[in-house]
Amino acid sequence: MAANPIGTAFRGRIFCQPYGAGTFKFGLSFNASTAQSVTDATYNYGETYLLVMKYESITGAANDLVSLYIYSAGSDFGNEPATATLGPLTGTAADLNPATVGLRQFSPSQLITVDGIRVNTVWDIMADGPAASTVLAASTSLCYGDNTTLSLSETYTDVTYQWQNSADGNHFSDIDG
Repeated sequence: MAANPIGTAFRGRIFCQPYGAGTFKFGLSFNASTAQSVTDATYNYGETYLLVMKYESITGAANDLVSLYIYSAGSDFGNEPATATLGPLTGTAADLNPATVGLRQFSPSQLITVDGIRVNTVWDIMADGPAASTVLAASTSLCYGDNTTLSLSETYTDVTYQWQNSADGNHFSDIDG
C-alpha cells in the first residue's frame, strides 16, 4: 500500500516466504523491504487464503499502523477479530494517505494467483452490497385481491429493490411499484 503517485514508500508489505516441503509462511512489514513479523503457522501451496491488510491512519506524525489478518477456507471473516494474525506494526516513516496498491514478485518462478483486491474504509469484507434485510408485511394473511404494505427492517442509500411474489415458493414474478 502506498501513496499516489506510487513510488517506493510502501507502508504495508505482505511477503510469502518458503518454509518447507510444500509450505510457506506469510510476513508483514511497515515501510521495510524485508518482513518484520512472520507467522508462526505454516500455509500450504495450492490452497486459497483470504488476506486482509488493515492500514490505520492515526492522527499525529509517524504513528500509523498496519496489520494482517489471514483466513483459510471456511473461516468466519464477517467481523474483525480482536487480534490480527500479524501486527499491528508501526514505524518512524512519515504518514501517508493510502491511495495505491502494488503487486510484485521476487522472481519469475513465483506463481501466485490474486483473484481479487478490495479497498474499503470499514470492516465489511463479505458484502458486495448491503446486509440482508427482513421484509415486513402490514398483514400476514391475505386473500386474493387484498392489498398490504411491504417494508424493510433496514434501509440503505443508493440501493434498488425489486419486490417479487410466488404462489408456490419456487417461481417468482416481479411486483410493479
